[in-house]
Amino acid sequence: MPAPFEHIARRVHGAGHWSGTPRDRLTLDYEERFRRRIVLTCDGGARVLLDLAEARLLNEGDALVAESGALFLVHAKAEALLEIRDQDSATCRPSSPRAACASARTRSSPPCCTHWAPRPRRSQRPSRPNAAPTALTQAMRTSAEGAAHSAALYRLMTWLSPAYPVGAFSYSHGLEYAVEAGLLSGAESTRAWIADTLEFGAARNDGVFLACAHRAAQRRERAALAELAELAATHVATAELALETRAQGEAFLSATRRA
Repeated sequence: MPAPFEHIARRVHGAGHWSGTPRDRLTLDYEERFRRRIVLTCDGGARVLLDLAEARLLNEGDALVAESGALFLVHAKAEALLEIRDQDSATCRPSSPRAACASARTRSSPPCCTHWAPRPRRSQRPSRPNAAPTALTQAMRTSAEGAAHSAALYRLMTWLSPAYPVGAFSYSHGLEYAVEAGLLSGAESTRAWIADTLEFGAARNDGVFLACAHRAAQRRERAALAELAELAATHVATAELALETRAQGEAFLSATRRA
């Protein structure tokens, strides 16, 4: 029985900080490049066990260093991305279309809110963290890049977890009805349902509102943030959704302030 992998890599040398001829190349998407331990298949067929002390993002041009000394070049795979720009061309982080925080745009805004009008653009290129000087990206640039990135990621995952005490498990956003009505019968139909929600449903608006709110908070623009909150409230279509939105928001604020 063949071994599941031929090489073990426990070290990574950053782009521009290694020399030599790579034995093979690894073409990886964003999710594959942000791992701690995984078996990766090279373009030439070799299999490498990545076994790091902690998760880190592998960037274009990095090299995995195998225990044998062999080098494996990291190549960032081009992915289908949706980029959101507002009217003054500030850019949100490009993300996979299935990520709600970036695959979004609002309906037409009233004249007083044209500052927030987004300009989505599809592209094919490697996904990478935002180059803007946010707290997360600044932390990633320190010598403790991996640890800082991991800590921020764990905090974000905690906030988005169904276990976070905001009552998200109580709301299905129409999913339960779709199952009962026979609209969803398996993985493929569920995947299509989620994709439609991200591309055509409320998640599109939610993504733009989240991006713009984050930017306004960074700039401490309280008036703009209040205007955005009012605009977001007008996009809640039903009383039930309004109740869901308010209840989850209040629960999130309460739990986060205590934490």
